[in-house]
Amino acid sequence: MADGVKVSGPETVQSDGSMRVALELMEKIANFDKVPREHRDPKYWLSLYLKCLRATHGQSLEAVLMEG
Repeated sequence: MADGVKVSGPETVQSDGSMRVALELMEKIANFDKVPREHRDPKYWLSLYLKCLRATHGQSLEAVLMEG
């Protein structure tokens, strides 16, 4: 647990920030993904988001797509 961590106010999500772009990319990919909805468990969503986040941080698409 993180002792001594304080939040002084509400957090904001920038519309052009990498986390926001990764979230929107994840949503777009999920709309076209052929994985059945019943198999879209938390691991699916977190893995997809992590791949999208890595892509927004400049990791090559080949490297991102090779991840399991």
